Amino acid sequence: MLNFLNNILGYVEIEISGEELEKILNLAHKNKLTIWNLKYKNRSLVGKVKPKEFKKLLGIKKETNSKIRIVKRKGIIFKINKYRGRTGLLIGAILFFCILKGFSFFVLGVEIKSNKPIDKAKVASVLSENGIKEWTLRHKIDTNYAAQRIILSLPELDWASVNIEGSLVTVNLHSDEEKKSDTSPSNLVAKYDAIIKRIDVTSGETLKSIGDTVAKGEVLVSGVSQNAKTTVFEKSKGEIFAETKHTFTKSGYIKEEKYVYEKTKKRRVLNVFSLKIPLYVGSIKSHYSSKQTEKTYKIFGQKLPLGYIEKTFKLKTKKTVITKKEKLTEKLKEEIMSEIKAEKYETYKIENTDIKHEKNALTVEITVSALENIATEQKIRFEQ
Repeated sequence: MLNFLNNILGYVEIEISGEELEKILNLAHKNKLTIWNLKYKNRSLVGKVKPKEFKKLLGIKKETNSKIRIVKRKGIIFKINKYRGRTGLLIGAILFFCILKGFSFFVLGVEIKSNKPIDKAKVASVLSENGIKEWTLRHKIDTNYAAQRIILSLPELDWASVNIEGSLVTVNLHSDEEKKSDTSPSNLVAKYDAIIKRIDVTSGETLKSIGDTVAKGEVLVSGVSQNAKTTVFEKSKGEIFAETKHTFTKSGYIKEEKYVYEKTKKRRVLNVFSLKIPLYVGSIKSHYSSKQTEKTYKIFGQKLPLGYIEKTFKLKTKKTVITKKEKLTEKLKEEIMSEIKAEKYETYKIENTDIKHEKNALTVEITVSALENIATEQKIRFEQ
C-alpha cells in the first residue's frame, strides 16, 4: 500500500556525498525527515525521499559539507507536471475520449450481408422501421424481433440474424441455394440442327429415333401423351445425344494500341463518424484500375467510428504493341480451344481450321464436330 501511494504521489531518488554524511542524517532525523531504502554505495548514501521533504533536506545541506544530487524522479505527479503548460492539449484529449465513449452508445453503421443477391434498400427500410439505423441508441434495439420482421417482409429468406458489435450493426441474411423442384409439364426440344446418336429418356413420350436428323427447336420428347381416353401431362426428363457442328471464331490485331500497367499509387481517406476527409492533394487523371480496402480502429475491443479507406491505383499508359503473325495465330487458337473445352462436349473432333489475314487483322476459325446433349426443356403453354 505504501509503495502504491509513493508511486502516485511521487518520490525523489537522491545521492548524498561529502565528508559529513552522519551529520546530515542526524539533522534529517532531528527535523523528522524520512529517507527510506538508504544504502551506502561508492562512499555515498543513496535513498528515497518525498518531494516536499526533499526541499527541506536541501536547507539542511547548507549546514554541512555535503552534496545532494537527484538520481531520478518517479511518480504520476511528475508526469502531470510535464503538461502543465499544455492544459488545452490535456483537456482536448480528455474531451476526445469522452466523446468517443459517448458515441459508443449509438449505432454508427449498419452492414447487410447475404449469401445471395438481395434488395438491400428494402432490408434497410425494414430495419429503419424497427429502429435500427444510424444514431439509434444501442440498448433500445431488439435484435431477435428485428430478425423476425426481416424474414416476414422478405419471404425469399430462410434465415436472418441481427448482431451488434461495438457501434456497428451487422445483418446476416441467408437463402437456401436449392430451389424447389418444378413439376409443371414440359417438352424437350433440340438446341441445334443435329443427327441423333443416343437416347436416354426417363419421362415423357419420345418422338425421335437414333439416326434421325432434327432441326433446331424441333420437339424431341413430348410432355403430352394419350392414355386410353385420357390426356396425360408430365414433365419431360432425359438426355438426347447427337452429332453437331460448331464454328468458333477469334480475331486479333497485329499492331494495336494497348494500355500497359506501369505505376502504382495509393490514396487514403480518413473516415470519422461517416465523414470522409481526403488525406491527399490532387487527382489521378490517367487510366487506371483500382482496389479498395477499409480499416476501422478499435479501443478496448470496441470498434470506434474512426478509420480510413485506402485505394490502390494501378496506372496504365497507352502504348503501341506489335505481335508477330505466328504468335498471334497461336494465341487465338489457344483462346478458341479454351472455349471448346468449356462447352464440355462428351467428345469432339476438329474438322477444319481456317486462318484469314486482312491488312492489320488476323482471324482464326475452327470448326468441330461434337457429341453433346441437345435436349433443352421448354414449358408447355396452355391457351386460355
